[in-house]
Amino acid sequence: MKILMISSEAVPYAKTGGLADMVSALSINIAKLGHEVKIVIPRYYSIDRSTFELLPGAMGTPMGGGIEEWSAVYSDDMPGSGHLKAAGKKNPVKVYFIDHEIYFGRDGIYGSHAEPDFIDNPRRFMFFCKSAFQLCRKIGWYPDVLHAHDWPAAVVPVYLKFAERVPGSTGEFKNTVSVLTVHNLGYQGIYSKDNYDYAGLGWDVFYKAGFEDWNMLNMLKSGLYSADKLNTVSPNYAEETKTQGNGFRLDGVLRYRSADYSGILNGIDKDVWCPSKDKYIPETYSVKNMEGKAKAKEALQKEFGLPQNSEVPVIGMVTRLTDQKGVSEIFGPTYGSAWSFCRDMDLQLVLLGSGDSWCESEISSLSSRLSNFKAKIGYNEYLSHLIEAGSDFFLMPSRYEPCGLNQMYSLAYGTLPIVRRTGGLVDTVENFNEKTGAGTGFMFDQLDPSSIYNTIGWAVWAWYNRHEHIEKMRKRAMSMNFSWEKSAKKYVEVYEDARKAAGMDAG
Repeated sequence: MKILMISSEAVPYAKTGGLADMVSALSINIAKLGHEVKIVIPRYYSIDRSTFELLPGAMGTPMGGGIEEWSAVYSDDMPGSGHLKAAGKKNPVKVYFIDHEIYFGRDGIYGSHAEPDFIDNPRRFMFFCKSAFQLCRKIGWYPDVLHAHDWPAAVVPVYLKFAERVPGSTGEFKNTVSVLTVHNLGYQGIYSKDNYDYAGLGWDVFYKAGFEDWNMLNMLKSGLYSADKLNTVSPNYAEETKTQGNGFRLDGVLRYRSADYSGILNGIDKDVWCPSKDKYIPETYSVKNMEGKAKAKEALQKEFGLPQNSEVPVIGMVTRLTDQKGVSEIFGPTYGSAWSFCRDMDLQLVLLGSGDSWCESEISSLSSRLSNFKAKIGYNEYLSHLIEAGSDFFLMPSRYEPCGLNQMYSLAYGTLPIVRRTGGLVDTVENFNEKTGAGTGFMFDQLDPSSIYNTIGWAVWAWYNRHEHIEKMRKRAMSMNFSWEKSAKKYVEVYEDARKAAGMDAG
């Protein structure tokens, strides 16, 4: 099959979160299965185009109101995919960049510090969605599957259904189906419906395609109504989003589309996140030889200025300091549990992260007053690997978590997660059974300071009183398979199901 990935992010070019990692890793692994995969993303100001190939001729994209937007198109081979051609596969994964100076020639992907959500985002990403079709025409390549990711690409299925593949169509996309992956239902692309005319679709489509949302325009909702198949990034999150408590007002739509909606767990890049070949840690290690983990713990304690004591458990955190991640229940002034568990328990806590300014300030204050809590504000690739490898436990008390990657990184490194029972955390972590020693981590249900305190206390108790269970859990965790190959095969099944349901050859 020929698959075009439409995304606002892809590593190593543009990234704000896990979406970028997923799109690139999934594309490479689907290509390894013998399929032809291309990616299209905007060419943001931060992306250096000096080494890219410029496709000849400008590309025109007709939008509403008789407007034609002109852009340049660049291409590059996805790093890490060059070996595919040598291995007898179709081609390396080709990445195309839509270069529109007015829309994308600025700092930031969705917003900036001065303007967190760009006012013209609906126009920027409607144009981007429409330009994906023009790109296919420009390069003379028509995909079997258009795979759109999250709200910035959610209008792609709308254009396919209502403009390119209308009944009786003999156009280039008459044999193309669409798949929409929801990475985070909390972000939907909701804007004034005054922007809708720019889409170039009739107002009947505004209602038929599901754009209408309390007299506003909802880009993600339109994709959920219009795509041939839908999925999200873990089986449990797929079920959660069909409930009122976790559906962000779209649970009814997802229940309506439940026959076409599934959850596929993300994988992790084992070339990057693997303790047996990690270039960032002092000494590599494996389930058969764990000496390197002890060296990493020693280096972690030294890096953060903590006493170097192998007997004391280290709890690590690498996180965005936002409400979704449960930071209020840990660090909220006079409310969070961090002060209490650091004061009451014989443990060490290290944190790497950035986000809400109140939380950064509170963390700085706490770490200056607590001798066993140290933090670094910001992000650093070396430190994130060192925390995963050197910690004994990894704290992740998310309010909701569509998939989560850090708990899978932790399991791969033999670092036992302490997590809330939600989303992809349920699909990846097995709760500790103190009678048998089974499990791979420690889980709690209610997100409040006392639940976090008690679950950390449970993990610390196991460290000091059931250490043989801790060692077994580590080895069990490190033996788990979170490869992208397994996930890629499930996505191919979704593509095939979409084509069969549309009466097309599965390819």
